[in-house]
Amino acid sequence: MSSHLPATVPPAPGGGEDGATGDLVLAPAAPPGTERLVADLREEVSRLIVAELERLADALAPDSDGAGRRRPGGRPVDRVVASLDLADAVRAAVHDAAGDAVRAAVAATCDRLADALEGHAAVADGVAVLSVAVDVTGTHAWETVRRRTARAGAFVEERVRRQLRDLLRGVADGDLAATVRGRAAEIGDDYGRVLSGLEIPQARRDGVAAVAEAADVVAATRWRASDDCPHAWHARMDGTVVDCGDPFVVPAVEGGDQPGAYPRAVFAVGADEPFGCRCAQDLVLAADVPTDVRELRGWDGVDVDCRVTDRQYGVWLDHARDGEDFAALLARIDAEYSRTRAAETFCNGSKKQLYGWLAEYGLK
Repeated sequence: MSSHLPATVPPAPGGGEDGATGDLVLAPAAPPGTERLVADLREEVSRLIVAELERLADALAPDSDGAGRRRPGGRPVDRVVASLDLADAVRAAVHDAAGDAVRAAVAATCDRLADALEGHAAVADGVAVLSVAVDVTGTHAWETVRRRTARAGAFVEERVRRQLRDLLRGVADGDLAATVRGRAAEIGDDYGRVLSGLEIPQARRDGVAAVAEAADVVAATRWRASDDCPHAWHARMDGTVVDCGDPFVVPAVEGGDQPGAYPRAVFAVGADEPFGCRCAQDLVLAADVPTDVRELRGWDGVDVDCRVTDRQYGVWLDHARDGEDFAALLARIDAEYSRTRAAETFCNGSKKQLYGWLAEYGLK
């Protein structure tokens, strides 16, 4: 997503029980460090696979007879290949990296939501600061990440085992070890590239989906297709809005390279075919999100840090000009009104309160 896009745009079409939605909150760009997560996971998966293939190559090498001489034969190929042990290590690496990606996406999305809420309420700096923090561990999106990463290790182990069997079919006993060593780096990098390119971007989108589930202020989500997404059928989803908790239904399309069975229901953008997908999942604020930040107190996940008293906030809300915080408003009042009239107009006739405010902001 382009970094210059604003946090919110005009109301989104569709969604909700009656078709009404609030402001659209654009999904955040990739959080800082995302490229590093992809590179690190690629390197770690490759390292794990290469190390395991080196172990198998040692097992396939001709055995020593104990007197420094070599004897041909080695261990049976099928038994060595069957001993391949990658599932747990790869699962742990993918789980940790995807978890980091989800957490980074959740933090960035919460920041984007807080900015959107401040814009929705037109809150000036110095009047109130909003923050959003949600627990996503009970969400469907988080569980999806957990299940997907749990399968990754077993998937890689079985695929590498099958690849080894094909690779070594017909290879002479004396060449088995060299054949495995000669392909180890290529095999490791292939799986590292695929897993990192699939898991980290999808974990980011899952993080956004998890915030949508967990945050009271979000009512719906929208699929925003990317012009450079390689999956042509994702373009059909562009602009689709669904209520939080409801899935996107990706349609079947004629021709192309759409894999598997479609239509397919997914709860996060891109989850039907995540590899290479560059689409984004935007959030739609609930239509009843208040414009008075004081009324956001009590909404789950939203923290309101008012920098002024409720009375000062009410004066600011009723009388401030665009972009004017309470200090600027008070300075303008002091310049344009006599203090007697200012007390009557803004402080219910209390000069004590007015002078207290002026002293608080260094204007007395």
